[in-house]
Amino acid sequence: MKEVYLNKTIYSEYFQVSLFTLVCLAVPMFLGHSQVFVGVIINMFLVLAALRLNGYKLLPVIIVPSIGAYVGGLLFGGASVYLLYFIPFIWLANGILVYSFKRNISVVKKVFFGSFFKALFLFVIALSFYSLGLIPSMFLIAMGPLQLLTALIGSSLGVGVNKIKL
Repeated sequence: MKEVYLNKTIYSEYFQVSLFTLVCLAVPMFLGHSQVFVGVIINMFLVLAALRLNGYKLLPVIIVPSIGAYVGGLLFGGASVYLLYFIPFIWLANGILVYSFKRNISVVKKVFFGSFFKALFLFVIALSFYSLGLIPSMFLIAMGPLQLLTALIGSSLGVGVNKIKL
């Protein structure tokens, strides 16, 4: 009986990793025209992954959204070479959000601090790139206030979805 439970748990985790990864790749690739809409969905799935998965199983969910956004831009036009500069930093920022949900603090603090530090990190990177003349100023808004907004909404939705066990 114990083996059956363990097998179901393992399969359930791998199914969740696969589902979360697929969604985090497909949403920015095919629906990438609205940063707010896509950002909310991705942040929700980052939080769901953080609450339901552990260790290396989180990596695909952290990494694939930015790749999906770039590939979607290549396939459907509007590709921005500037996004390439940000990809490793987006991975780190997603990791910051996920890590905040692994901490032993209140849910409200997880949502607020995870979202704030994710947005702050990306804004500092964008400001540095802008100061060096590498990116246009529009990225300051995209990597600052919009990141904060989408992370706050997406994190809150992720917590809610997790509570109702969807």
